[in-house]
Amino acid sequence: MRCFIGDDLKGILFALAASLLLFGCLTPQPAPTPTPAVAPTATLSPTATPVITSPSPTASAAELGCIASGGTVTTANCCTSITEDFPNSCAIGACGCAPEYSHPIRICGCGDKCFNGTACVTLREGEGSETPAASSASSDRFVWIASKNSGKVAKLYEKNGTFAGFYAAGAVPVSIAVDADGNVWVADGSEGNGEVTKLDPNGALIGTYVTGTAHSRVALDPSGNVWVTDIGDKIEKLDPDGKVLGKFTTVMDPVDIIADKDGNVWVTGTATQSANGNLVRLDSDGSVTAAYNLQGSAGFMTLDSDGNLLVSGGTRGIVTRVGRTGGILGNYSFSAVGMAVDADGNLWATDAGNTVKKYDSGGTLLGEYSVGEYALGISVDFDGNVWVSNFESTFVTKLDGKTGALVGNYEVDGCEWNFGDAAGFRYRHFVLGTD
Repeated sequence: MRCFIGDDLKGILFALAASLLLFGCLTPQPAPTPTPAVAPTATLSPTATPVITSPSPTASAAELGCIASGGTVTTANCCTSITEDFPNSCAIGACGCAPEYSHPIRICGCGDKCFNGTACVTLREGEGSETPAASSASSDRFVWIASKNSGKVAKLYEKNGTFAGFYAAGAVPVSIAVDADGNVWVADGSEGNGEVTKLDPNGALIGTYVTGTAHSRVALDPSGNVWVTDIGDKIEKLDPDGKVLGKFTTVMDPVDIIADKDGNVWVTGTATQSANGNLVRLDSDGSVTAAYNLQGSAGFMTLDSDGNLLVSGGTRGIVTRVGRTGGILGNYSFSAVGMAVDADGNLWATDAGNTVKKYDSGGTLLGEYSVGEYALGISVDFDGNVWVSNFESTFVTKLDGKTGALVGNYEVDGCEWNFGDAAGFRYRHFVLGTD
């Protein structure tokens, strides 16, 4: 499926909050009942198929190994991306998808152990899992992508791009942030809804909170509070339980929002009054503590390892670096939309084309790499790989962070809409650097 976007996409990216409905993928939706709701967990229980206590006449080596090591064989509804019986649950787990993306498959139940494809083993002995901590640091990392046409978010395993689930999250999910507990916060961009959805790490609905009119971006601060931009000049702040703590006026139509490790909240937008320019800094109470009028336009943001802010100027050909405590540190002459900084301080940038560019910390071009169509959102994962959401493609692209080589393209369906922290990894911007 392809999503329609007009020829003026690049020119309207930075009027996002005020122009969501200009895109063919966005249509108004009826307002939902504004009450928090809790849904059952998305991890599905085994079906009613009886547990097999002895090998079947045509038992495979995996089935024999499962039973010989004390496991039980049963059937469960697992992700359709898992095609073989007895998958390696030490590496990726066996189930966890929504019902419409699941199918019956035979698995090995190992109690508090896991099945490595050969036998039930402790996590320490599991294949690719030297220690429990190492396993948690690799197999439990996910990429979350908004599929706004479907009203759902897709979940992929960071390690290998395996599809792990597809979960409802508002009418038009447009932005994602993942908190320190792995919960996923999703902003709804459909006008009239004003929803913010919270999912647990398995994709189960924790709550839907209604504030504002239509959101474009969501960010988390060091205290776990949730900040969202709204149509007009509004910013809303919610606590970790979804309670609205405040609504603030920025005197600008907000485009992007990001929190730094000092607890400041930065907002870019289209200024409606020259006094506030197109970049403002808020304190935790929502008061404007600094304002800048950047060259060109102020678009999407990221933070470098020192906590300095990088602000894209879109197709205007300017990227501005703003100091952690304020002040313009420099301007770089290249176009960028979505941006992410890797562990070496290199900047990866999309420019609404079909390539991603890599620059060093001084703005020198290091490489240019092909991705999908209209690459917008971009993030760097724990292993240094680069993930890109492609606006006009039904897949996300993963690149090797050292060489830029294509690692894989992974289907997420629908029309992705993520800028900046595109993939929603389990970290927040302000922990990327050192104090």
